[in-house]
Amino acid sequence: EHRYNLWFVVTAGSEGRLHATLGAIEQLADCPLLRLPMLREYHIDLGFALGGKAAPSSRRAPVRQPLLPPKSLDEQERRLVVALQEGLPLFIRPFSVLASRIGCDEGEVLERIHRWCAEGIIKRFGVIVRHHELGYTANAMLVHDIPDGAVDEVGEQLARVDGVNLCYRRPRILPDWPYNLFCMIHGQARSEVAAAIAGLRERLGLADYAHEILFSLTRFKQSGARYA
Repeated sequence: EHRYNLWFVVTAGSEGRLHATLGAIEQLADCPLLRLPMLREYHIDLGFALGGKAAPSSRRAPVRQPLLPPKSLDEQERRLVVALQEGLPLFIRPFSVLASRIGCDEGEVLERIHRWCAEGIIKRFGVIVRHHELGYTANAMLVHDIPDGAVDEVGEQLARVDGVNLCYRRPRILPDWPYNLFCMIHGQARSEVAAAIAGLRERLGLADYAHEILFSLTRFKQSGARYA
């Protein structure tokens, strides 16, 4: 539905690996990439109501915080990250199982995880669902061109809107891409998502800002991030 019609997210354990991966994709595709690194996150939480009704909102006010600087890991911490990104084992004491896999005791694993949670490196543990299979097949990326001096305020307002699952700032790449504020809205019908977008734009006074709505047409891959 747009000139830029294939979107994907790349994560890597270092800037070097990230650029190498993007370069390899660009070479294989024989097409230039539009590189849009995330500059600030306002809300990231792919939560879905499973019972047919929206769950009561427990959304807290977003905290204005830039992306954390890269953190160096020792070898044992790196092994723990590798183990965690595969998901928790389905045992009564999953952290004990992780500890045995990486060669330390359960207390050390819990202490590291507690520290990472306190530092904001780990946000939470939760179930990852495949939302298409749950019926959420109408998924739209809403992008706005917001003046730089107002983008944080608008991003925080969008982050508080129920139904906005992801909200973050990325750079403009002029003249090709003039938008700097992104959010994702998932729904079970295209008309439902379009109505939600129209409503939030009216409530937040965004009518004067240029925007586009890019609905997903095909999902080629969905997987958790890999950092190590």
